[in-house]
Amino acid sequence: MEASATLKDYYAILGVSKDATFEEIKKAFRDKAKKYHPDVCKLPDAHERFVEIGEAYEILGNPDTRREYDEFLKYASQNSYNTYDDYTYSDFGQAQERAKAQAESYAKMTLEDLIVGVVGLAVEAVEASVQFIVGDDDRPELTFRDWVRLGIQGIFITFGLIMCLTGAGAIPGIMLIRAVIYAMEKDGKSIGIGPIIKATIIADLILIGIIALIFYSLYVYYSY
Repeated sequence: MEASATLKDYYAILGVSKDATFEEIKKAFRDKAKKYHPDVCKLPDAHERFVEIGEAYEILGNPDTRREYDEFLKYASQNSYNTYDDYTYSDFGQAQERAKAQAESYAKMTLEDLIVGVVGLAVEAVEASVQFIVGDDDRPELTFRDWVRLGIQGIFITFGLIMCLTGAGAIPGIMLIRAVIYAMEKDGKSIGIGPIIKATIIADLILIGIIALIFYSLYVYYSY
C-alpha cells in the first residue's frame, strides 16, 4: 500500500525560515532537542513533541527530501489539502515514515549521545565558544546605564584578579567568577564577555586617571 504524505509545517516545528541553511536547521534541532528530549522534558507529550522535531530535522536536513517537501507544501497550499495521495507524492509519504522512525530512534538515545553522535560535539563546542564571546543571538541592546553597571562590575573584577594573582586566597576568585557570570546576563539573555571586557578596560582607565589626578593634586598642594 502506498504511503500518503501528510502536510506538516516542518519549518514552523523547528522554528526556522524556509530559506534556512543546513547549519541553521541543525542548530534549531539541537536547541529543540535540549528542551524537549525525554531526558530533560517532563511534559506528558514530551516524547511526541520530540519525535515530531526529529522528523522535521530528518526531512529538512536532507536536501532531497527537503526539495520534495517544498514541492508538496507548495501544491498542498495551492489546493488546500492536508494530504495528497497521488503517486507523485507517495515516495514522500514513505520518506515521512522513515523520518519518523529515525526520530523514534533519536528519542531512545540519551541527550548526550544525541548531541555527540548526531548533531556533533565539535559544532556544539564552537558555537558555545562564540556564544560566550558575543552572547545570544537575541541579546538585548545595552543602555548607557548598562554600560555604567558593567564598568563598575569591571572595576571589582580587576581588584578580584589582582587579589587572586597576589595570593590573597580563593574567596576573591569565587567572587570574581560570580561577578563575571552575573555581568554577562541581561533580561535572562547572555550578552557575551565582549562588552564586559570593553567596559572593564574603559572603567579601569578612568579610575587610573582619577587616581593619578588625585596624586598629582596632592603633590602640587604639598610642594608649595
